Amino acid sequence: MDIVQQHDDQLMQQKIEKEKQQNSLLQPNIQEKMQQEEELQQKQEEDKKNQKLTLKALPSTLNYAYLDKEETLPVIISSTLSSEEEESLLIVLKEHKTALVILKESAQQSACTKYYLRKVVNQLYNHKEGSTPQ
Repeated sequence: MDIVQQHDDQLMQQKIEKEKQQNSLLQPNIQEKMQQEEELQQKQEEDKKNQKLTLKALPSTLNYAYLDKEETLPVIISSTLSSEEEESLLIVLKEHKTALVILKESAQQSACTKYYLRKVVNQLYNHKEGSTPQ
């Protein structure tokens, strides 16, 4: 019984050593791939930051406004709005920036997108009427 146990222990030890060797061979590949992915992600983020928006000319009744300081999230608004109305509109739009991005990136109108759109429209209406947004 003792010899059988020793033999089993040796086999187990050999198996463990073999797995360690295989893992040590795979480890650099995994680390290298992770590093490459991080570098690619950093490069994409830098490209996004450096990318200039090319905006189309608008009719005189429309203007561009931005939802961020870097001017990377443009929205088109009416040029007939007073500065107070424009400011109120931008406050509500900034509060729902996520919903607007979903709308922009979504090829189809999902139920979630419709919900957010309805919510934004309701808040715009309430804000215009003098109510505070919820």
